[in-house]
Amino acid sequence: MLPVTIALILASYGTGARVGTLDFAVDINSTTGSYMISLDGSPFLASAATEVTLAGVTYTTADDSLSLVSIAVNEGVDNLGPFKEHSMAWTTITSAKWGTNVRVYNDCVWFEQFWVGQGNTGTATTPDSLISSFPSFNTTVASDLGFLTFAGHQSGWAGAQAGRFGVDVPKVASSGLDAGPVVLFKEGGGSAAVISPFSHFMAYGSEWRGSDELRFGIHGEVTEVPQYFALKTIVSVGDGLHDAVRRWGGHLRGWYGKNQDPRAQDVTLRYLGYSTDNGAYYYYNLEPGTKNYDGTLKAVKAYADDISIPYRYVLLDSWWYYEGPHGGLKNWEPRPDVFPDGLNAFYNSTGWLVQAHNRYWSRDTVYAERGWPFLVDEHSNASVPASQEFWDSFFRNASVDIGGLRVYEQDWLDIEMEKMAVLRTSATMGREWLLQMGRAAAEHGLTVQYCMAYWRHLLQSIELPSVTQARASNDYHPGGDQWRLGLTSMLLHAIGLAPSKDNYWSTDVQPGNKWGNTTKEPHNRLQAAVSSLSTGPVATSDAIGMSDVDLIRKSCAADGLLLQPDRPAIAVEAQVHQMAFGAGGPSGEVWHTYSDVGGRRFHYVLAATLASDYALPLSDLEGIRDQQEYVVAEHNSTADVRRINGSGTLTLAACGRWDFQLYTLSPVEPNGFSVQGEVGKWVGMSRARFEEVSTTPLGMLLEAVGTPGEDITVAFIAPNNTQEITRCTITELGSVKLGTGGLCF
Repeated sequence: MLPVTIALILASYGTGARVGTLDFAVDINSTTGSYMISLDGSPFLASAATEVTLAGVTYTTADDSLSLVSIAVNEGVDNLGPFKEHSMAWTTITSAKWGTNVRVYNDCVWFEQFWVGQGNTGTATTPDSLISSFPSFNTTVASDLGFLTFAGHQSGWAGAQAGRFGVDVPKVASSGLDAGPVVLFKEGGGSAAVISPFSHFMAYGSEWRGSDELRFGIHGEVTEVPQYFALKTIVSVGDGLHDAVRRWGGHLRGWYGKNQDPRAQDVTLRYLGYSTDNGAYYYYNLEPGTKNYDGTLKAVKAYADDISIPYRYVLLDSWWYYEGPHGGLKNWEPRPDVFPDGLNAFYNSTGWLVQAHNRYWSRDTVYAERGWPFLVDEHSNASVPASQEFWDSFFRNASVDIGGLRVYEQDWLDIEMEKMAVLRTSATMGREWLLQMGRAAAEHGLTVQYCMAYWRHLLQSIELPSVTQARASNDYHPGGDQWRLGLTSMLLHAIGLAPSKDNYWSTDVQPGNKWGNTTKEPHNRLQAAVSSLSTGPVATSDAIGMSDVDLIRKSCAADGLLLQPDRPAIAVEAQVHQMAFGAGGPSGEVWHTYSDVGGRRFHYVLAATLASDYALPLSDLEGIRDQQEYVVAEHNSTADVRRINGSGTLTLAACGRWDFQLYTLSPVEPNGFSVQGEVGKWVGMSRARFEEVSTTPLGMLLEAVGTPGEDITVAFIAPNNTQEITRCTITELGSVKLGTGGLCF
């Protein structure tokens, strides 16, 4: 405990740093424990009351039933860098003890609740409320903040909202099981922050209270908190919205040791696939003349081989295993009426690797009958595995019984949590469930896709390198708008997950589908382009005889290797500002991504559903150089090629879905040449295709890789703005050097 004399002299502890061009400071009052976060010298977030519920009674600093006993300040270094930590001891009017910590770094601060004793909260309330509040923020301090929040399953896609913080209260009511991170940003640009859990993600909650308080802690359905339980919340700041999100994701990945790009370990993120998921032509629908899915998918394979579509894996949806009487999983083994000879024989016949779907667990699952420990919910008739040994056995057997199994798709994550009360009332069981699954998958060489996940599931994956991807939007349905990934992809990429758009039809009309012959996909080109730009899986789902081969192959090389950018295409900051403030950005979707190849950055800008023209400042694109000249080429609805300086603007014309615009911005070399990249691909310059880029006195030289015998066509732009085409064949060594003037060797 601090001596009284020091407490009186030192009214507050301050810690400050500079983040890019941004000043970041956290001040903590040593007498009351209140705190203030400031950016650029102005208040950004101020504390509201601190609260905790112990033995069913809520104590709060608002009425002095919870009071600060002592505060100690320490300094140190951890894997996020140098920090100053403020450790606070609290007591209630009944002498119960509770602790909090505030650890301040150069560009973030985390707030920790520490449960000194076991905390039994008594009867559960609702997930919209909290049993503890630290930090709690008053939203009236800064009047010019916008927010972006997410709610619901599939990464909160359908519930993504933006508005004015502290004004559009119904929109920012980021409460409940399905709530996600909160992104705050200054109107007009500049300082921004992301607030999210930093530990025990499955027990975490947030609450909007009244009209001016946003609170974070343990959600209200938790009935018991173990002794020494510690829950962290991070506030990560940055110089702009993108910078704040990038730093936030970096802190999470740095703390837990997760890589940002999972493509190296997941075959479905590297190669073209075929899907039978919801929206697919063969979703609970067989090819006429075949008796089962074994026959249907072998016919798809034969058709694909005949027209040279290089599918490398197949997604098997929920139709292949045994479902229990209550809708959950009975037995995760192939049904003999679906695959009469089993999945090993199917794999040996097709050579296709497998992504296999699973749902929530039924109470009558055969695995419980075989003696494995399962927790059963008597009200919902669902269950959940309750041991690491089960998951190890489950994946060990699956790896033997399912030939080519590479990706385990855990679907219905939201339903599992809603049906299983123990996953909500326990502060630790939800985390253990996902850790056990992820560890066992890694042990058996499998990766995991999360589907129908809340943000708490996605954030929990930060502890699991085996979880490589998550659905970033709702299920595909021909003609739908679930291609809009620009917001969810931003946050998923930051925490090391590849965003999955789901499957698509490559042609507009496919008679005989289960939704009726009036169902159409009028925006197949947009679906295909977004799939490629997502850096997630690219999987078509056409009927036999209905594929647009040229459109499908715009996403990949001859062997199915995906040609994608370095990171997902994400909404430009101005789009989010337009959503929040009603001004300052495009009236539709404008996304940006890039590829770094040969020491050069090639930019891609997608625009769709623009109600009016928009002049995009190139300075809004990450990595654009002000004094660099670029060749700008549009690849969907026009043949527009022009030159523009990095300090200028790119005019995006009003457009819809079919006439969307996809621009490539290629840097101009000192000799006046530029390379557009591979002709006929959405991403002309992908690191999966090109390894070297260099200039010669009279042109340019590239090194490309691919399958021996594969033809490759590359476009260059000469100093006079004319296009030069070079066509070469990949040599038996798997590479070729090619250049301007038709050079191949």
